[in-house]
Amino acid sequence: MLHHQHQQQQSEAVDRGLRELSAAIVRVETKLSLDSSEASQLREALRMLRSEKEAYVREKTSTAARMEAVSREYDILNRRVAVAEAELGRRSGRLRKAEVDREKTQATLSVRAQQLATGFGMEKEKFSREMQSAEAQQGTGGPAAVAAEKHKIDRGYRERLRVLSDGLASTQLQLATLKSNRSKLAALEVEARKDLTTQVARLEAQLKRAGDGIEKEKTDMEKLLLNLSNALSGVDFQLTQSAGMTPSRETSRALRRAKEDFRLNQRRVKLHLEKQRQRYDATSSVVEEEAQRLKSKTNELVSLRAEVIEREGKEKDLKSNVAVLGKRVSSLDHDLWKNRSALAHEQRLRHEAQAALVKSEEEWEKQTKSLWSELRATRDAATSTRQVYEGTVKQRDDWRKAIEEGKRAKIEAAERYVGRN
Repeated sequence: MLHHQHQQQQSEAVDRGLRELSAAIVRVETKLSLDSSEASQLREALRMLRSEKEAYVREKTSTAARMEAVSREYDILNRRVAVAEAELGRRSGRLRKAEVDREKTQATLSVRAQQLATGFGMEKEKFSREMQSAEAQQGTGGPAAVAAEKHKIDRGYRERLRVLSDGLASTQLQLATLKSNRSKLAALEVEARKDLTTQVARLEAQLKRAGDGIEKEKTDMEKLLLNLSNALSGVDFQLTQSAGMTPSRETSRALRRAKEDFRLNQRRVKLHLEKQRQRYDATSSVVEEEAQRLKSKTNELVSLRAEVIEREGKEKDLKSNVAVLGKRVSSLDHDLWKNRSALAHEQRLRHEAQAALVKSEEEWEKQTKSLWSELRATRDAATSTRQVYEGTVKQRDDWRKAIEEGKRAKIEAAERYVGRN
């Protein structure tokens, strides 16, 4: 804002210098004879200066229109960035939904493991009751019949325990698969944070280059304004000398040289004022846009970090539950070598749990691939946005070249005009 006010003050100083020079020429014109060549030259110089002032005003109006077009282009870029950010929010929502589904699957598997562990105790109690019942029938069937019945009960018990053990091992495998999927997701988050860090570093470098360019343009503008002030002082001195004495040929030549220097410096000042205003407005828009994007990305990174911490806590709880189940399995494995059996319906439940796990794993892999594809699409969208920005910068450079060519043509026309006179 302060820099823009400084530019406006510089523009007003140029207009004020033109008005003062015009008034000085009018004062000299009234004091000179109407038939003298000095008066004709001064009247012609006054006409040229007024035409130069009108051209300067038209150029400022044209520049404002071009700046409005550039502003519309940046508004389009801002809308595209908003669309990209909305898409990123939708992808974050899908990621959270996938995490909820994973937690549900984990809870289901934990319940299933608890049911299997309870099944071990129930089978042991059933085995004890069947053994006691077989021993109670010893008086009716004899020792051989009782031994055969006990062997049959023991064999069935061992088979049921084997099925329960397989189910528990399958549940532990499913929990390990969930942990592996969590590791893959963490790797994707690390890569996303790495890309964000790279973008932030690139943005900081661009902002630094833009700031250095603005400082250099400011220094050049101050030098040109100093030259303009010196030129105005020289013209005013020559006009004052011409008004106080009889016009001479040397005075006329000095006056023409001063007016030519003034016009040349005036064109340079207008050109640099326009370039400085365009660069400042464009840089300000880019800085504000990139600052907002950087703030949004930083908030997103903080949110992702909080989600990672929360998931790590859940993973620790899961590891603790698995450790408790492992200890219980170790305790039950002590009875497996003498009591191995299983129930037929437990076999069916094991197949159902395994099918549910396979389906959950396939869904998780599908969601992971989808998230990876969306991440690549986001990178492509960022590349497209950067290309549009580069195109805008090229268009701005083309405008500058066109302005410079127009100014050069005006200077050449003025030089030819002076040469003819």
